[in-house]
Amino acid sequence: MALIRGNYEARDDVSFAGNLTFVGWWDALGVAMPRPIMPVCYVGTFAARPANIIASRPVWKRQLKLLERGDNIVEGHYSERTFAALLLPTLPAHVVKQLQCVSKGVRRCAYTMGYCGTLYGCNNGFNCAA
Repeated sequence: MALIRGNYEARDDVSFAGNLTFVGWWDALGVAMPRPIMPVCYVGTFAARPANIIASRPVWKRQLKLLERGDNIVEGHYSERTFAALLLPTLPAHVVKQLQCVSKGVRRCAYTMGYCGTLYGCNNGFNCAA
């Protein structure tokens, strides 16, 4: 029996949100969550080199298993936001430092439901060399 809540459908008795967090999603994938900055995809748009797809093959198998629970489930949304971090090379430390320096801040979850945790703004003209 499928449990239907809103437009979200699961094939088990677990509600859409369940107790799975984004950190829990990364734990289930069996890979370390990129820190302190993680590239993220929204709306399923991304590009990747074939070598990066092949290199992350073990993660795709675990991800597929996690997505078998249903259609339009929270795991699918987490999966979409994971693509960039899995398919891009690790950001070099100097790039992370520059991004942190020029960003105005981080969006808080209470005010930006779909984009919580994203860096925003740009401190134009800010000297990050110091």
